[in-house]
Amino acid sequence: MVIATQSFKSYPAKKSKSEIDLRQELINTINGNYPEIAKGRDGLLRTMQRDKLGKLVKCVCVDRVTNEPDKDAFCGICYGEGFLWTETALRFYKVILSDQKDFIEEEFRTPGTDKLPLVAFYLPYDTEITVADKIIELKLDIEGAVVLPARRSAVYRMNSLVDFRSDYGRLEYWKAKAVKEDVKYLNHPGNKY
Repeated sequence: MVIATQSFKSYPAKKSKSEIDLRQELINTINGNYPEIAKGRDGLLRTMQRDKLGKLVKCVCVDRVTNEPDKDAFCGICYGEGFLWTETALRFYKVILSDQKDFIEEEFRTPGTDKLPLVAFYLPYDTEITVADKIIELKLDIEGAVVLPARRSAVYRMNSLVDFRSDYGRLEYWKAKAVKEDVKYLNHPGNKY
């Protein structure tokens, strides 16, 4: 009996492109692409300002002795953040990862955050972001549109920021793991809206 042997490739090469474009897939998820419905949310990116040496710029409300802002008195410049910042519009896709401390990576866990839910924000590749920046959610109406005038509804501090890269090291998207901060002033207290 003669057994014929032939070469067999488990994954034969295709002549056409077969991999999905992760960058475009996230853009389609956030903004929608027929027949897919947009799943992104509008928010703000709070970019912390830095000096020439790369250090965060302190606000004038920071006490010289304690080196902390007054959390009880409203500061119209930094809203109790303690550092200067600017906010820009941002579209993101949000996923709640867990509300149990077991799922939060040990190296990113900080004291007092054991009971806070860990959230992941997926951001487009062209977002200029650092781990010191914050993501702000805006108040939405029942249909998911931003209530006008815009009002902040939550501030998220990042625990980690991962740049997902694929083909030849091209940046595909950002994944920011974050926890919600308990802040006293999300909006100006004089604003009645």
